[in-house]
Amino acid sequence: MAHIIKDRKSPYYQARFTNQNGKLVQRSTKTKDRDRASNMATCWELEARAVREHQFPKSRYRVVREVMYHMASGDAVTIPTVDAFLDAFIHESEVQLEDQTALSRKQTVRLFLSYLKETHENPHPH
Repeated sequence: MAHIIKDRKSPYYQARFTNQNGKLVQRSTKTKDRDRASNMATCWELEARAVREHQFPKSRYRVVREVMYHMASGDAVTIPTVDAFLDAFIHESEVQLEDQTALSRKQTVRLFLSYLKETHENPHPH
């Protein structure tokens, strides 16, 4: 069970929880607010458990992590624009996948954007 402690050396609460490898870890919440720190500790442990139990694919890990952080901290969730999402989609393929896959993704994005533009310009084709 995640919990928080206050270390005399830091103004911030520390979270203790079991990480995705099953190891007990301590991490700064970077907040002085007890409730916020407790929420963050709980979210970090839930996130780690979900990874351990393969409840979501590794490719979605960053998104889930960001949403959980924002839920715990009370900050607004930043949702990327379509352009930013598609740029990241292409960039991921260039970094991690074969050249042919990256080329295929670029072509798919171009076709999708072209479709969106046509749909926007002619919303009700007859």
